[in-house]
Amino acid sequence: MSSLTSVATNLIQQFGYGGVVFGLFINTIGVPIPSELILPLAGLGIHQGSLQALPLVIVAVLAQVAGLAASYV
Repeated sequence: MSSLTSVATNLIQQFGYGGVVFGLFINTIGVPIPSELILPLAGLGIHQGSLQALPLVIVAVLAQVAGLAASYV
């Protein structure tokens, strides 16, 4: 597993929704962590039962909006 993948996996496993929010937020403000890496790992969390789909969609959208607002300023 690459180091970026292991960091994203650990982030989501340890912090759950907060890890998804952090990952997507910093992705949106310009740090090169692809959302294509974060969201499938979050989907795996849904499959394993550690995350739920509706709250994940809500926090993912809010993280992206917050990141866009922060990068605009």
